Amino acid sequence: MLQQTQVARVIPRFISWMQEFPDAASLSRAPKSRVLLAWSGLGYNRRALALHAASSVIAGPWAGILPPDEKALMSLPGV
Repeated sequence: MLQQTQVARVIPRFISWMQEFPDAASLSRAPKSRVLLAWSGLGYNRRALALHAASSVIAGPWAGILPPDEKALMSLPGV
């Protein structure tokens, strides 16, 4: 969220984001439209979509096998 966005604008959005999506499972279950709405105003919506896609991997196939190795992390969408 902080990449090219002022800290003062991010802080309240980050708090709201974490309340709505406290973990990868909750983010992965959310519809893309809700994720984009929660991200709106921060720019670069592809970042929100990449987080959503990565959360699906983390909460799905990787569930219970964390922490993954560096190669696995580098394979996540958006990394």
